[in-house]
Amino acid sequence: MNIPALTDVDGWMKVAESPARFSWTDRAEIASYFIRPGDIVCDLGAGAQPLRKFLPKSVGYIPVDCVKAHEDTWVADFNTEFTLPDKPFNVFTALGLFYHVTNVDNFLDFLSKNYEG
Repeated sequence: MNIPALTDVDGWMKVAESPARFSWTDRAEIASYFIRPGDIVCDLGAGAQPLRKFLPKSVGYIPVDCVKAHEDTWVADFNTEFTLPDKPFNVFTALGLFYHVTNVDNFLDFLSKNYEG
């Protein structure tokens, strides 16, 4: 029996390869105001990476998404078991991601148990 994937990888590849929608860019700019100089951001559901362009140069950026549309993106499907890059970071962002995660409670529980700050 074939079980359908929970994540539309083909659809997300199209999104990640396209310019970010204005509303996503606007949201990313607002989120960037909460990032401090020297922080290292692990951007969960980075997609087209709109947050990156608003971050100060002193901020590290680790994009994570379910597709590798950009060379530096770490691939992780948040609807399955996943790992994050073995790199230091002190901030998570998840802009617009939760709607697409099938079990947000499990997702947040996994992050809190495995990626403590």
